[in-house]
Amino acid sequence: MGEKIRIKDIEGDSDALKTLFESLDCSLADYLNVPRRSKKDNWILPISAIFYIVFLCVLWNIPATNDAIIFRNCLAIISFTFAGCVIIYSYLCWKNIVATIICALFVIFLYKMAIGSTTPEEAANDMKGAIEEMK
Repeated sequence: MGEKIRIKDIEGDSDALKTLFESLDCSLADYLNVPRRSKKDNWILPISAIFYIVFLCVLWNIPATNDAIIFRNCLAIISFTFAGCVIIYSYLCWKNIVATIICALFVIFLYKMAIGSTTPEEAANDMKGAIEEMK
């Protein structure tokens, strides 16, 4: 026999309660309204982040000449697509708006560095300032 337990307004033997929930085809998590941990594809976030970084590295190393402008524009569009994936999936994985905003800022500053708009030092200072403003 199992031990006596109480779940909300139901009290009884643990084995009997387990059998009751199984016979009613009801899960304990549903009964208690506990949000289930999503089994989303958690691999999409790291894969998107890796592809984003790879495309930014390629974009950073291609010179801004007339011959390479079409290739740079294509890389910019692909990078924006992966940036969106990183931001969206970071929110879906963490469900935390502050972490998502920090991730979005990080993605933006990486892009600015890749196109040569800012230096890594300036980007780090801007990121630090943005995070301090959020506090």
